[in-house]
Amino acid sequence: MALIGSFMTMLMALIYPCACYLKLYSGKLSKVQITICILIIIVGVVGACAGTYSAMSKIINGEN
Repeated sequence: MALIGSFMTMLMALIYPCACYLKLYSGKLSKVQITICILIIIVGVVGACAGTYSAMSKIINGEN
């Protein structure tokens, strides 16, 4: 459950909203807004990778 939860939480809370915002307002955003959205997406990807790695290591090691 932690494996799916860590990935999906970051995907739905950080990555998708920023990606959709960038897509919807692609021609109307300033460079600062684009940069902030890209940074938020990067934080989401890093968080999802860290959570997935943590969950996988607990599964492999047999911890609860």
